[in-house]
Amino acid sequence: MTSESKLPTGILWGLLSLCVVYIAVLCTSPIKDGDIWWQMAYGKYAIDNATLIADHGAFTWTPTDGGIIYCCWLAQIFLFFLHSIGGAALLFAFKYSSALLFLATFLDIARREKLLRNPLVWALWLTGMAMANHSGATLKPEIFSFIGMIALNYLWYRVRLSPSKASKLPYFFPLIMLIWANSHGGVIFGAIFVSLMWLGEVMNSLFSRSQRLPIGTRRHLFIGSILSAAALFITPYGADYPRQLGETLLGSSVEELKTISDYQTAFSSQGKLLHLPEFFFLGASFLAILLISVFRRQSINWVFVLTNLFFGFLYCYMLRTTYFWGVTLAFTSVYTLSFASASLRSPTGKLKLSYLAAPLLISAFVSITILREKTSQPVLNRWFGYGMSMTNPVEEAHYIRDNLSGFKLGNDYDSGAYLLWTLYPDQKHMIDPRYFPFKTWYAEYYNALKGNGTQQFVSKMNCDVWCIGFLHREAVDWFQKSTDWKPLFYGARAVVFGRKDLDFENTGSLGGEEIENIRISGRALHVLTFAININDWENANRIYRGAKNNFPEERAVRDSKRVLEGLYAYNSRDFESAASYLNIQEEGAFFRSNGILLKTYLQLTVQKWNEKSDTEAFTYAQAALLTGNKDILAHYNYGVLGGYLSSSGLKPQVAPNLPSWEESLGFFLENYQKVGGIPSQTADIARSMLGDGIKVAPSLMNPSLPPEDKVETFKQLLIELREE
Repeated sequence: MTSESKLPTGILWGLLSLCVVYIAVLCTSPIKDGDIWWQMAYGKYAIDNATLIADHGAFTWTPTDGGIIYCCWLAQIFLFFLHSIGGAALLFAFKYSSALLFLATFLDIARREKLLRNPLVWALWLTGMAMANHSGATLKPEIFSFIGMIALNYLWYRVRLSPSKASKLPYFFPLIMLIWANSHGGVIFGAIFVSLMWLGEVMNSLFSRSQRLPIGTRRHLFIGSILSAAALFITPYGADYPRQLGETLLGSSVEELKTISDYQTAFSSQGKLLHLPEFFFLGASFLAILLISVFRRQSINWVFVLTNLFFGFLYCYMLRTTYFWGVTLAFTSVYTLSFASASLRSPTGKLKLSYLAAPLLISAFVSITILREKTSQPVLNRWFGYGMSMTNPVEEAHYIRDNLSGFKLGNDYDSGAYLLWTLYPDQKHMIDPRYFPFKTWYAEYYNALKGNGTQQFVSKMNCDVWCIGFLHREAVDWFQKSTDWKPLFYGARAVVFGRKDLDFENTGSLGGEEIENIRISGRALHVLTFAININDWENANRIYRGAKNNFPEERAVRDSKRVLEGLYAYNSRDFESAASYLNIQEEGAFFRSNGILLKTYLQLTVQKWNEKSDTEAFTYAQAALLTGNKDILAHYNYGVLGGYLSSSGLKPQVAPNLPSWEESLGFFLENYQKVGGIPSQTADIARSMLGDGIKVAPSLMNPSLPPEDKVETFKQLLIELREE
């Protein structure tokens, strides 16, 4: 214990306010993934069917492994209940409450130690919360593991502070473990914490006499630990559940999950985006300082050492378990601080003021960094606001429910959770983020989604419609380019494709309402590119307008306007304007529109040739070949124009890095038969040109002209775009 040195009450209230604002900054994010939707669907299933054991195969039409245990029924029903009575608002309130619980219990320990006015205490909590935020205070059953870890730490350090008065608090451990065991599989780490706590206290009694507890308290701890272990068996699954948890922890299944972002390490690219390495080094620095201090005073608490070693490793090992160390570090450190050197425990004067910089700097660094990223660099599941992440296909699921309920549905893994929530029980889907029921064929699915064996997998699944999230670019591109599939609908999050040999009701616009207000600039540009690729021009304008309003300073958004203007000018048959828009050579052009630019140059080559502007025609022929050096039409036009102009006594200027006209005609003759639709007489012209030459102006080739009946439409689209 320490005597509490004075820190002005105003500063104390300021630090408390700082922590509340800190929670608001860290926790104000959308529902980050789809897990909560299938978890709540399980809760509804439990209520509707009066069972605590869900049938994994009830939700999908695909084969599932029914041997995997999900014992989260208590959390699932609770979350479903919250959502039923208060919607997403009540869920977010629960999320904030969990973080406030962490703060309140931590500060209560500091108050009991008379350390509340020590600035380092506040710095420790800020660090712990930063470490715990990603996977702890999150809307899915993990939040119950976060709360369970807080409860165990709080009660144990209550015992530590008052070994005699609070000696019977360990009897609350079994109750916590009972609730936890029926709420989330993270209970296995709660059991490990209790085990390490017990082992640490045994080591304290042997090696750290100053940290030794009274024998009566140790007896209560031993009994509480045994009862906690027994609580793991009090679930609908009995002994099978703790056995499976142990096998999962010690087995190889975790390595199989590395394709899922939350199973990657804290030092992976995903972890670095979340600044988890920085938080690790910050927490490790505090621990090192405290450990050195108590070692000098010979006051080492082995619970402090063992729990931080294990949960520090766990923090590094997996993104979804980082919160265990955040909570443990905060509580163990604030307790250990009372045994540290006086300079750490009870700073005075200028030293205390210098320590005050620690919480201020930590909160400033974390808050400003995260707030800046959430506002100026938002990603798919992190922005400053509410709603749902961009992995949940909200509009798309509702479209399927309202229009495609009678069709067999395929989907990607990430989209599956919200599809399950929206469509069950009327329509079943293919796969979702539960993972374990699908593990026997997950690898085949994953490879297909990445472009390996896609055709075989799609044929095997034999679906009528597919819902593919824009998160999976390769799969979206594959379906978009396939001759067997057509887009039926797309929003900001996913595309619904249907088989071309089936009849689907025409529901109007392909694009949903949300495409006009996409929060993520990269996603907006991806959806815009998709709209362009399927020639959905009206929705392309809608997407651009929304992106311009949301990201007015984004260079890529401005560049997208240039490409749209070029496309609209081309389809208006204004090829010179199209070339001026599309021919951007600067480093910084985000959109490389070489395909349409090549077509533009080919059209201009023929247009200028027909206008008797030979030199201009040859200039555009060269530009076409420079743009598409493997294009058959470009080689033909360049070759016959070069040959004709040369045989006419002219010496046309040729750009560097271009082949001779003879080489281009040779390339054409070698390859034209590999390309369909090339008139046979063009080969005769090429051979004649390579022989004696021809004196008659040759005919050139260009792509089909844009449809004449669409010219006015594109002119209007171009006018609308220029007015933006």
